[in-house]
Amino acid sequence: MAVPAIPGAPLDVDIKGTLTLGENVARVALDGQVGSAKAILSSDAPVTVNLKGTVLGYDVLIEGGVRQPKAPDDVNIMISVVGDGLKALQPFVQTLLPKLGPIELKAHITGDPSAPVVEEIRITVAQTVISGRIDIDDDETSYNLKAVLNDQDLGLIAPYVDMPLAELCLLYTSDAADDSLRVD
Repeated sequence: MAVPAIPGAPLDVDIKGTLTLGENVARVALDGQVGSAKAILSSDAPVTVNLKGTVLGYDVLIEGGVRQPKAPDDVNIMISVVGDGLKALQPFVQTLLPKLGPIELKAHITGDPSAPVVEEIRITVAQTVISGRIDIDDDETSYNLKAVLNDQDLGLIAPYVDMPLAELCLLYTSDAADDSLRVD
């Protein structure tokens, strides 16, 4: 972390590291800025976070702000992760992972860090798009997710179309307007 030339300016951050598992090495390289030293040391000033780089071969962008532990009710972070499928993870697992092609994940995390809301979720894998919102709480976590399969053969799931999710034993929220598996 570099001390800024101008008092009160954001601090420059350069994070580099490796994770080694056996012969496999995963690299982390993020750089950008975080809030000023005054904001970090204050208990009520927001601390901006703007980092960009690569983690395990995926392009990562983190933007937004957080507060210090004394005032944790103002988390507001946008996350973007883009990469070439699961290939970067394959060396670290024994199970053969599917070749999915490009993967893109975007999400907006807000609220109290102990019970965050993950909204504006958009996960794109091959020709499948998952979008929605997750409310995480110690007592109850609710999901409102939608998956869209474009130009794909339903194969093994065809018999389960329009079956209530409760019968499929999948995670779902009873607050959802439509609690069945829909394929359009």
